[in-house]
Amino acid sequence: MYEIIQSLNNKENLQSDFDDIQMLLSAHFRKKYVEKLENAFKRCQKDNEKNPTNEVRLLNALKPYMPSEKRSDIDNITEMLTFISTFENIRKEAGATLPKIAASAIHEDGIYEVDEECLRQQRAELVEPPQNINAAQLMLMMGLMSGMSKGGAS
Repeated sequence: MYEIIQSLNNKENLQSDFDDIQMLLSAHFRKKYVEKLENAFKRCQKDNEKNPTNEVRLLNALKPYMPSEKRSDIDNITEMLTFISTFENIRKEAGATLPKIAASAIHEDGIYEVDEECLRQQRAELVEPPQNINAAQLMLMMGLMSGMSKGGAS
């Protein structure tokens, strides 16, 4: 019993335990969420490379007629367009798996008021996801792109 109490009073032991817990949580989070997102990204990226968007095809068709020093700019633009298209495909897939809003808000307890404006907004979001990319999504895209350009995700 004395050894247990001494171990609990030792800050280095506690810090080591917390470090172990953090490492385990990080590994679990990565396996459960991040790896799945990376795999979905890679799959959608391959699909987009096989079937490029019209914009990418147009830029690639114009590339031979561009000055050679500008061709790398076209490559960068097509890479970004492909990346955005990939990310949008992932969002569409994720949106397709979201639960649908119930047609009615009547609950067993008798409450049946519905916020019509909120319901219209939610239905519109289910039908058509927002087209803008928020800061968090942009940061995720940049992180994934840097991982891909370094030879794959870590």
